[in-house]
Amino acid sequence: MPIMPQVNNLMLCDYLSVDSNGKVSCCGIFENIRAATMPYPFSFYIYATLTAGKGKQQIRVEIENIFSGLKLADVKCDVDFNDPMRGLSVMLQMKVLIEESGQYAANIICGGHLLRSTKLNVYYKIQEDGARSENPGV
Repeated sequence: MPIMPQVNNLMLCDYLSVDSNGKVSCCGIFENIRAATMPYPFSFYIYATLTAGKGKQQIRVEIENIFSGLKLADVKCDVDFNDPMRGLSVMLQMKVLIEESGQYAANIICGGHLLRSTKLNVYYKIQEDGARSENPGV
């Protein structure tokens, strides 16, 4: 019987690399995006480590607008926890089209349960003086 995993970390980054020893490097870790245009096509990576799970399970990663619930992406991957004591890495490339500034969430879901969420703030607004707003959603 599957046992729900725990998420040890969840990161959004520009690029991931894995060396010959299996060590993962996350380059350009972020939680804020300053969009130059709207809509804004954006590509990034999600890196998460999970432990304490057991059995074959499906992990979902979704990107959604916190206020409207609009989903920008919903990616699924199958994982197999052979050893609950051993960590498992999930690395996914995400491609989204952001249509408005605001607060978004990157959610990791397993078996219909939210395991972990991290914020993604998107900033964009041209003010009368040409400056961009620093507040998401305005």
